[in-house]
Amino acid sequence: MGASLAVGAADIWGCLTVKPTSPSELRDRINPNERQFFWIDDAWGATQYQRSGMDAWNQVLPHVAAALKAGSKFLITSRTHIWMAAKNDLKASALPALSKSNVTIQVEKLTTDEKAQIAYNHLKFGDQDKSFRTEIKGFLPAVVGGEHFLPESARRLGNRLLSGQLKKTQAGVSEFFEKPSEFLLETVRSLAPQSLAALALLFVSSGRVSSPIADGPEAQLAMEAFGVTLASLRSAVLELNDTLSLHAQDHTGVYWQFKHPTVGESIGRYVAENPELVELYLRGAKAESLMAEIVCPGVTLTGALVVVPPIFYDLLVQRLSARPDSALRSFLTTRANTEFAVQLLAMRSDLLELDIHLPRNYRIAIDSKADFLAKMNKFGLLPEKTRKLFAEELIKSVWERADASVLQYEYLREVLTPPEQSLLLSKVESQVLNRLDDHVDRVSETWDTDYSPANHFDDLEEAVRDFIREVAPERDKELLDGFKSRTAYAVEEMTKRYRGAKEEDAPVSKNVRSNSNVASIFRDVDD
Repeated sequence: MGASLAVGAADIWGCLTVKPTSPSELRDRINPNERQFFWIDDAWGATQYQRSGMDAWNQVLPHVAAALKAGSKFLITSRTHIWMAAKNDLKASALPALSKSNVTIQVEKLTTDEKAQIAYNHLKFGDQDKSFRTEIKGFLPAVVGGEHFLPESARRLGNRLLSGQLKKTQAGVSEFFEKPSEFLLETVRSLAPQSLAALALLFVSSGRVSSPIADGPEAQLAMEAFGVTLASLRSAVLELNDTLSLHAQDHTGVYWQFKHPTVGESIGRYVAENPELVELYLRGAKAESLMAEIVCPGVTLTGALVVVPPIFYDLLVQRLSARPDSALRSFLTTRANTEFAVQLLAMRSDLLELDIHLPRNYRIAIDSKADFLAKMNKFGLLPEKTRKLFAEELIKSVWERADASVLQYEYLREVLTPPEQSLLLSKVESQVLNRLDDHVDRVSETWDTDYSPANHFDDLEEAVRDFIREVAPERDKELLDGFKSRTAYAVEEMTKRYRGAKEEDAPVSKNVRSNSNVASIFRDVDD
């Protein structure tokens, strides 16, 4: 899909394609003097949400907005569950298009004919022999008509290696699609040691290894874990190309990566179920890779498969303690439990010495510093002096900016003592609800004339509703009517100055649904 859009962007708008792999690279490669098509895959994590990178993303969003105005185009892809987590931490106000120009590809809404054609193509052009295709083609109509069909599973069905555990019965083929993760894990378990070493090398290298593969620390770790040579590891990764690995290239050079993010998930599960491999992983993987993959017991993070047992905490502290302050604070916030936090802070107590002042230009709820302070408070590790200063900032965010984060999120409210909560609620009524016109004027001043003002006050309205619900439910109609009247007037005035974005629509073809017999699609799949 991305490649097709890149070709279209070049043909229709004359855009040069750029495929950055990080927000810093994106910022560096934006050229205001030319139209560009930026294609960013798995922007906020391939298999799990990488919250540690959100500060960098928030810093680059104004550059993206400027590039859009200059005519550049952006394709940013993400798994739905990762996007749902990421959007809560993004400063959407810096790039409204990010939250208003989304397309969700819902595989479950593909027509039966579309799914059948996908399955046909993968089988017809895969490496399965004729007898395999003949044996299973009668089972395919039921599969494509079911709810578990995924294009990636269809690709695996067309590959001998990835379908090696398949039972060639209706139940077996259906189960292949119903339990794709289990089948892939079984495939990984059945691999030869040199193939496991090749995948392990990619895993400990955050899914990317320069080609040709050099004899570095990560390669040595993989070779030691599986008892293989560098030559056999290199041969294996070549043999796995286009099945479990992929040889790719970008502006930095040629490299190896996983064919699909789920391959990384499976090798992660394989490592996690073997304590010996966990220790080797902790000793040999890059510290930045560890911080992006592991969690402590009791922490639930979608996509994180390696749980570090407490017996390895000393080793983990040694490996991580030299990482940058911001990275360590992010790890403590999202991946650590109290026990590990105690051990790390015993060595890095300076992590608690930070400027308490919170941002003035976006919500507290998306500020990584506030998240860290709240989590340390929950762990019982935040010094009282620091907690008081943090509490003052939280209260100030309410009456200065009508930021309802502290009321909307229990982990922030828990920072406040009962007297502080009472003070907060008094400020809500006196400084927010009784001064709504002032806050509407303040938010009006942040509007960019290139964006429609229609939804500019949505965040403020949500906050006002929460404030009313908390302290003045009896004044609900009075306050909301007044607020809506004031914002309607503001939007009317802003609309007079709205310049509007210059849209250059690409041609759109109408989707024509077929009523063909699904079984007929597979008629010649074994020819």
